[in-house]
Amino acid sequence: MSKFVSELREKLEFLADPEIAIPQAKYMKNKFQFLGVKSPERKAVFKAVLKEQSMPKKVWDVAENLWEQDEREFQYCAIELLTKYSKKKMQESDIEVIEGFITTKSWWDSVDGFSSIVGNYFLQYPEKKKHITEKWLKSENIWLIRMAIIFQLSYKSKTDTVLL
Repeated sequence: MSKFVSELREKLEFLADPEIAIPQAKYMKNKFQFLGVKSPERKAVFKAVLKEQSMPKKVWDVAENLWEQDEREFQYCAIELLTKYSKKKMQESDIEVIEGFITTKSWWDSVDGFSSIVGNYFLQYPEKKKHITEKWLKSENIWLIRMAIIFQLSYKSKTDTVLL
């Protein structure tokens, strides 16, 4: 486990509340375990750890390590980390890793969280948009289909209405 993830885990476990975790899990149809840390507190802890340690050099490795954790709060932190990363220059091959996240531990909350990451990717690699979204729309994975539809949510005037 990376230093980033272990420090984040330590701080989130300190705030964990089993009484909060129960309704959180129930809201997600008991598909995921929760520590019981509310979103504002989780975001504050994530921001503090990120400020203290700065953006990890191996951002994808850290994100994958976060994703592997049992509790859902860590998947949310992975999304926050990748959202920050995706605003900068992404690599063309990053879409393959992103697709893996979309199709693993999938539920509406994680997939919707990845919409801005995918949106940023396609803004940086617009030539990839049509081919990849067509592939997703033809897949049998409901979460890839959903992503092909929602990744433009933050585009506003940049929305490709023909593709939509």
